[in-house]
Amino acid sequence: MSTDNSNIIDDNPSDSVEPSSRARRLILLMTIFVVGGCGLFYELITGAVASYLMGDTVVQYSLVIGTFLAAMGLGAFVTQWFHERLLEIFLYVQVLVGFLGGLSSLILFYAFAQHANITIFVVGITGVCGLLVGTEIPLVLRILRDNSTLRVNVAHVFTLDYLGALIASIGFPFLILPHLGLVRSAIFVGMINTAVSAIGCVLFWKTITGKTTLILSSAVGLAILLTLFIVAPSATRWIEDKMYQDEVILAQNSQYQRIVVTRWQNDYRLYLNGHLQFSTADEYRYHESLILPALASTRAKRVLVLGGGDGFALKQILADPQVEHIDLVDIDPAVTEIFSNNPTFRKLNGGSLHDARVHITHQDAMEYLRTRDRSSKLYDVIVMDLPDPSNTQLNKLYSSAFFKMALLRLNEQGTIVTQATSPFYARNAYWCIAHTIAQSEAEIVAKRSGNAVADVSQLRGHLIPYHVHVPSFGDWGFVMYSRNSNRDQITSRLRTNVQFLDGPQFRAACHFPADSARIATGINRLEDPILVKYHNGDWKKWSE
Repeated sequence: MSTDNSNIIDDNPSDSVEPSSRARRLILLMTIFVVGGCGLFYELITGAVASYLMGDTVVQYSLVIGTFLAAMGLGAFVTQWFHERLLEIFLYVQVLVGFLGGLSSLILFYAFAQHANITIFVVGITGVCGLLVGTEIPLVLRILRDNSTLRVNVAHVFTLDYLGALIASIGFPFLILPHLGLVRSAIFVGMINTAVSAIGCVLFWKTITGKTTLILSSAVGLAILLTLFIVAPSATRWIEDKMYQDEVILAQNSQYQRIVVTRWQNDYRLYLNGHLQFSTADEYRYHESLILPALASTRAKRVLVLGGGDGFALKQILADPQVEHIDLVDIDPAVTEIFSNNPTFRKLNGGSLHDARVHITHQDAMEYLRTRDRSSKLYDVIVMDLPDPSNTQLNKLYSSAFFKMALLRLNEQGTIVTQATSPFYARNAYWCIAHTIAQSEAEIVAKRSGNAVADVSQLRGHLIPYHVHVPSFGDWGFVMYSRNSNRDQITSRLRTNVQFLDGPQFRAACHFPADSARIATGINRLEDPILVKYHNGDWKKWSE
């Protein structure tokens, strides 16, 4: 059955590209390929910035994608009331979406410097960009209607739009973002949209009626975006100075995160994706608490450190003369490069990253444990110096699957220890980590013994939760599981030549007051990441 396109599309034929202009039709189709990729870029960039600033990747990307798609539908719906000058409207859309999308990262960064919660800005920018992008395909289909059948036009337009999106999805993480960063990536893509408008205005000069205004708008928009692209590093530093209390002395994007180092007098602070990792004024409290009890629990010759690319945990481990071999696994080579080669940081961490006993691997911690050759030697101590589980990507590093992988890499007298957020500020999250470690060991024991039920009460090892006061963080918690030693044995073996954590201090650290004492929680698993809900819910109470 044939279809009469004139009954479906009722626009004025004067708005169409001339049927004989096959070259112009090809240009419009290639334009859809380009702007289709740009549209997906804005989704990816906004989602990445929102995740970087707000955490919880799943929530932020779900919010961005849902809002963008709904707005696209609304944009397509609105085009039914456009009857004239369709090509001109399409080119104006490129100017508007290019300008707003290009500024999106700068707007969100600045908004975050002024407000803790930027959800309304994320939704607003995503919604407007989606609305504009949603008008593109309906407009092009109607412009092309006289060149071919509706069936052919729809097939060509949607194919090229989706191919453009595919190229964008590959180019964003592997090419654009690593080389340009979040702010410049958005501006660069915005310039592409704006350039499409300017080029289209020239190619279709005879077809467009308001050509002077359109070409002027395109030129002004492109000039502004180009200027911002040039000054973006300075603008980003100015915004980051607003975000951080102290002077920003280093700021760079790596493949995995935004790395910022600030300084106030002799206090240096490292931030990853906006979250404080340490302050040199009190890092010894954190790192002594993380390392020294584990070293005192067993004869530690072989040590695995997951995270800790700054080298401060290594500094504490290397002070123990019995340690012979350390594997450091950190996903980001940019972090280890900074703390290996920068003279200031190398002095602060004692040059630990250059010690001959240290072997560095740049890999995801879970992937390292999963692919590690099982015939290789087991470890005496495994240290987890990883970021807080604020999103599902980090949640896996505190899941029962991850802890079981680590526990299987321990020898029979080994110890595992992890930082575990604050038992005061994030009480549910802290005890969830503790319970998950104990349950993970119980499941290993049950499997080896052929038992159907993993009984935590039957464990021969010792789960040792403890917490200390670190001025930069407040009350901070750690969880250790030792197959060899109990709390009293560790207390008696702790060395005395320390700045903070000696035996009496550790004994006190193992006591929890009523407001942070043990509570019942679920077990954190890959398929049920309840720890993210605990962590973000607990911390949210203190930020409201």
